[in-house]
Amino acid sequence: MSQLTALYVYKVVSQASPGVDTADLVKQLGLDPEGPIDPARMVSSAAYYDVFAALVDRDPNGLALPLRIGAAMRSDEYGAFGLAWKSAPTVVSLPDPQTTAKIPSHSSTGEMKIGWYRAVEV
Repeated sequence: MSQLTALYVYKVVSQASPGVDTADLVKQLGLDPEGPIDPARMVSSAAYYDVFAALVDRDPNGLALPLRIGAAMRSDEYGAFGLAWKSAPTVVSLPDPQTTAKIPSHSSTGEMKIGWYRAVEV
């Protein structure tokens, strides 16, 4: 089962439109709506996405919720991905970005196009 940090739960509910009740959604994940926020605490990713979808449905400005959340996040809060982001601010494609690699999948061909990228210094 994949999991993610409870920090993301609190980030998501903090960006709900004013007046939208989020306490019950946080409780569904076994967290206290009043905190404390413990980034080491993990929640099921499936349950997180169910809560996220429920919040988008109940928030009158729910479609903008991902944009508000993204604007509120700092790169340090993305863990290794955030570190990579800070380390490689510019990404340039290598000569053959349409390389095809066979990977296990449920598609009929089992193939997916991938691009090869490298960071460059500017």
